[in-house]
Parts: sequence; structure tokens; C-alpha cells
Amino acid sequence: MAFGEAIAPLAEAGKLGAITFQFPPSYRNTEEHRDYLRLLPELLPGYPLAVEFRRRDWLDEEGAEETLALLRDAGLSYTMADEPQFGSGSVPPLYAVTNPRVAIVRFHGRNAATWYRFTGSSRDRFNWEYSAEELAEWVPKIDAARQAAQEVHVFFNTNYGNQGPRNALRLMDQLRLPHPPLPETGGGRLKDRTRRAPGRWHRPRLLSAGMPPARRPWHGARHRRGHER
Repeated sequence: MAFGEAIAPLAEAGKLGAITFQFPPSYRNTEEHRDYLRLLPELLPGYPLAVEFRRRDWLDEEGAEETLALLRDAGLSYTMADEPQFGSGSVPPLYAVTNPRVAIVRFHGRNAATWYRFTGSSRDRFNWEYSAEELAEWVPKIDAARQAAQEVHVFFNTNYGNQGPRNALRLMDQLRLPHPPLPETGGGRLKDRTRRAPGRWHRPRLLSAGMPPARRPWHGARHRRGHER
């Protein structure tokens, strides 16, 4: 089954936000790679597509204007990112909305000590408790995106214990959005667990590593786990 056919039920049910193509630090800003970006809408016609870069030359002072223009012309949503700022494998926290259908922001934490550590668990690499001051930097950008796009999706990739939902709810406070109570701290893990089957535990689905579309009521979603590069 082709990928587009596999995700069609999600789109038909109105549960598909966007399909994100995340390109690794090895994906250089070259003409060949720019041509591939232009090809993406042809590979998955009719689906909302987003692009996230992990290499600085796409969004530095020399490359940003051309990159954002390419995304606009291709109808691709640019994924804004908050992450450690050093080396070629990180991108600046640049604001832009390249497709008015959906704007996306991803918070990866600012753990510079582990940013280039690609072994072990991803929860250690993205271990970061955002301060109020760090989150406040994004409030005007997200507010602007809410005016420029039909939907705004904000995700926290800080997946050590319950950092994702805790960071997300703190940001929601600053954005003046209603949300469930903030989970308690406890070694970075949710205390309220429920049993799925004998000997197996799962975390409640209420809390999410991400934020909902800004103009819709808040809904929880399953926190995505796994290693990201």
C-alpha cells in the first residue's frame, strides 16, 4: 500500500494536521536538494505538507530568503524550531509562515550538551525544562502566526518523562489558552498511571507533547516517542 493511501483515513476523518518532512544535518542546501523540495507536492498531492530543516545553511543570513521563497512557491509549510544554537546541525529560531493553511512550531529544548549525541535514548538528548523567559520569546511569534495562518500547531519534543506536557501547558498559560491541570513533578514521570493489561502500564492520553490548532478547543494526543535526528 502506498503511503498516501495508508494515511487517507486520517485525512478523511479530519485528524491529519500536516505531513512533516524532516531533513537531517547532512541535507545540504544545494540545487539538487532544492529541486527535491519542489517535487514534494507532486509526491503527495492534496495533502498539507511541512518541512523542517536541521542544517543551518538553509536558514542562515545567506540562505533564509531563498529557502522561504521556495517553500511559499511550493505551498509547503515552514516548521519553526527552537533548539540549541551552535554548529551547522542547528537552525536559528526564525519566524515565518509560508502557507496560510497551517503554521508549525517545534520545541526541541536547548540542551547543548546532548544536541549532537545520536546514541542512547532520545529522552536524554532532548531533556529540557523550559523557563518562563525562554517560552516568552515565542509568544509574539505564535500570536503573529495565529493571525497569519488558519491553524497553528505547536509541538514539544522534550520527551524526558512528562516534560513535554509540562512545557506545553506552561506555554499555554502565556498564550492565555485553557488547559487541564499541570501534572505534578516526580522524577520526570507522570504519577497518575492506569493499567492496560496485567504487568503493563500506559500513560494517560489526556496530556500531549504538542499544542492544538490555535482556533480550536484543546484536545490531547498521544505523545510521540522514539529517536529523532
